[in-house]
Amino acid sequence: MTITQVFFRIWKAASLPLLVATLLICYFNLPDQVAVHFSEKGQPNGFINKQELFYWAVAIIMLVNLLMSAFGRSLTNLLQKAIPKNLVWSQSPIQTLKVSEGWTNGLTAILNTFLILCLVALNKVNGEENQLLTFNFNWILIVTAILFMLILFYLPYKILYTKPTEEA
Repeated sequence: MTITQVFFRIWKAASLPLLVATLLICYFNLPDQVAVHFSEKGQPNGFINKQELFYWAVAIIMLVNLLMSAFGRSLTNLLQKAIPKNLVWSQSPIQTLKVSEGWTNGLTAILNTFLILCLVALNKVNGEENQLLTFNFNWILIVTAILFMLILFYLPYKILYTKPTEEA
């Protein structure tokens, strides 16, 4: 197992409990009416009930993690059938399995991390007096988009331009 695969596995394993803890902390810190939409001047103009937000967040978290798990299993089967026979990865099904598992772990970790950052931002904004949007949270989208693009191209790069590692 490569360092990248270990890193993605640990990141995914840590991100889900951290996401659940963040959701619970936010739930207890948020006001009953949570500001979720803001005008150009940073004034809140769209609200949602705290309980409704909590249930939507739980549903999104479960859906993302269950779909990524199912996607990971399907991807492994697809890769074993779709990799051209002239690539060395077609001769190493166990290594292909490990790489695809690492890739889906990384993708899941990025999505969980994005949800954590969104909840933290929502908690910060709603913790302010008058629920004003006084800080620009665009960096969350930019960082997540960059990480997402990096992980998205990792698997094709790994299979097309590298060789499987030898394991004892």
